Amino acid sequence: MKKILASLILLVILARTSTVLAADTGSWPTGAIDWTPAKSTGQGSRIALIDTGISGPAIDPVHLDEGYNYLEQSRDTDDRVGHGTALAGILLGLPAKNQPGIAPDAVLVPLVYYSQDAAGKVLDGGSDLLAQAIRDAAQVYQCQIILIGAGTIGDSEDLQSAIAYAEKQGVVVVAAVGNENEDHPEVEFFPAAYETVLGVAALRADEGIATFSQRNESVKLSAPGTDLKVATVRGRTVRAFGTSYAAAYVAGGVALLRAEYPSLTPGQVRSVLLATARDIGTQGYDVDSGYGVLQINKALSKARALDEINRAQATGRLRWIVILTTIILALLLAAGVGIWIHLTRKKARGERQQP
Repeated sequence: MKKILASLILLVILARTSTVLAADTGSWPTGAIDWTPAKSTGQGSRIALIDTGISGPAIDPVHLDEGYNYLEQSRDTDDRVGHGTALAGILLGLPAKNQPGIAPDAVLVPLVYYSQDAAGKVLDGGSDLLAQAIRDAAQVYQCQIILIGAGTIGDSEDLQSAIAYAEKQGVVVVAAVGNENEDHPEVEFFPAAYETVLGVAALRADEGIATFSQRNESVKLSAPGTDLKVATVRGRTVRAFGTSYAAAYVAGGVALLRAEYPSLTPGQVRSVLLATARDIGTQGYDVDSGYGVLQINKALSKARALDEINRAQATGRLRWIVILTTIILALLLAAGVGIWIHLTRKKARGERQQP
């Protein structure tokens, strides 16, 4: 029953993209997240996109690295659904459509764990393949950020373990909180619900949270998730709605932070984003919007100060390591010299005592 419900929810998640061309929305969505294009580009960041794959014709392959299709156990990561391609367009941008990406110089690694066959049947890898993709993103593909545009409605030890592993490897995980609030408000999606995962809700242009966005403690941040212009597999654009697109904006913000300030730990990245979020709705934390709306420029400014502290502490530790190493070497040298003098004197005494 859980598998059937998960498939139905997945279908709804993917169905939130319409075929209506997006209109010009002025400062939306960039104005909402305090972001300046080209101020920081995310160069050096590697983002694992655990989703439906990425379409080569739509996204510039220069910013794509080889990934893996866990459903087919192959290297074919071409997008047959369009969802992963839409997320990739938010991250990297669509130059042909004059649409900048949040982290245009980041590298994306497509890891496919759900898709559809030629008949349109949903192929869902479930929590097992999702967990494997998370581990591989950190260990095999050396990604610093993981973006998960969907999720599973059931918790599992394997998935929880994979998220804990990613944290230990220094990886920041961002995930959608889900689009089922209107029909299934009680549903909690994983891995967004885990404490160390940045679960993202969908913000509307009028500063409210989308009615379809889940409202529970999995929500940590909010970002644009309605009336968005996203890429199709053929490189065109459509209007889209969903928490997965909101999560892509947050993942892009994380990529900028990690590229500019690599000394930050996953916990520090999360604390910076939450501390600089623009509060909306109920004052302080609430289950609708989390700690507020993503604010990229403010996060970068706060991260700079934290990075300086990290570097100063690292320099201090290095200085003490050098001092202690020097002391130890000096002691070893002194001990060696002492032993050599002792042996030399002992030998000399022995020679004098010989008849």
